[in-house]
Amino acid sequence: MDLLVSTFRTMELPQLREINETNMDHFVQMQQKAPSAAADRGNSISRESEGRKSIRKHSNTARQSFANQAALKLEAKKAERSSRMSLYKELLKSKPDNKYEDAKDAAAINYAQNNMGDYKLKTSQDYIVPENERIDTDKKKRQINLLSEGIHMLKEVLYLNLP
Repeated sequence: MDLLVSTFRTMELPQLREINETNMDHFVQMQQKAPSAAADRGNSISRESEGRKSIRKHSNTARQSFANQAALKLEAKKAERSSRMSLYKELLKSKPDNKYEDAKDAAAINYAQNNMGDYKLKTSQDYIVPENERIDTDKKKRQINLLSEGIHMLKEVLYLNLP
């Protein structure tokens, strides 16, 4: 059975760092209180505190680089937006007036209106079905007879091919 975890709690980074620093300070104090601590242990503790300082410096530089990257992305987005706006303005300037008519288009429309046939909608009240498209009982009876003859022929072919 697989368990799925949809959410989990995490502490914010500054709180987590404060907890680690207090634990480290407590550890350092416990090491200093121990009377039998050797000189090399003291050196290792000083190295640990120097390591914490370098980690803090590193985290500050990481924050600064992250902030610089974010600022660069923001500037790039602003530049893209301004270029799109300038392109949009150029397109609007090149747009023809609403009253403008192309001579070729007007001629094509005029030709189509003059040469177009008379197409009536089948749903209109005055539509009359042409004689060759009308369906009456004689046509349907002929169609049924042709279909039944075709079925009969297929059955004969099937029975002739059986062993």
